[in-house]
Amino acid sequence: MLSLTALLILQWAVVTYVINSLIEEQMVARMQHEGESLLAGINFDESGMLVVDAKYISNAFQRPFSGHYYVVTADKQSMTSRSLWDTDIPIEQLNQGQQRTTFIEGPEQQPLLVITSGYQKQSHLITITIAENLAPVKKSMKQFQLIYASISLLGLFALLLIQRWIVVDTLKPLREVKESISKLISGEAQKIVSDGPEEISPLIEEFNRTLASVQN
Repeated sequence: MLSLTALLILQWAVVTYVINSLIEEQMVARMQHEGESLLAGINFDESGMLVVDAKYISNAFQRPFSGHYYVVTADKQSMTSRSLWDTDIPIEQLNQGQQRTTFIEGPEQQPLLVITSGYQKQSHLITITIAENLAPVKKSMKQFQLIYASISLLGLFALLLIQRWIVVDTLKPLREVKESISKLISGEAQKIVSDGPEEISPLIEEFNRTLASVQN
């Protein structure tokens, strides 16, 4: 029972870790793609002002506190998504090719996965930060963990029942041997009539031969 329990706990932990890693990798890849798409829409007007073409901005960045946010900085200028409303995300200015992945608390106490990347465009160093709310993912993971744990417990219970049945069935011949010995002691039998398990059959045969020798 202890071995099965330890094995299922280890399996649950490994599966949870692997799924978490896969989900995070997929989120990072998608957020990088969103950052590159946003970069394609970034330009500078004649006065050097930062401009972002709206057609490169996803609708998710337009809804207040949608859980999808961006911050673009270049030449001490900053532009944030409408979804941030009147809040802000702390960012670190990065050089071209640099990237940072962090976890912070965002608007309305949302747990955020934050990807910050450094680019260069039109001789300007640009830092793009993409953030996404992890709360829906964490909720789904908790539901998965609950379902997986429930199935594992049911499996453990079924395995323990099967194990008990095997043990009881295996030990059944020993009970027959015990009953035969009781009859032998009370004089109701002259020998052990049960063959018993294969492992102790030689012992029973030897005991019966010894008993027959004593009786003769």
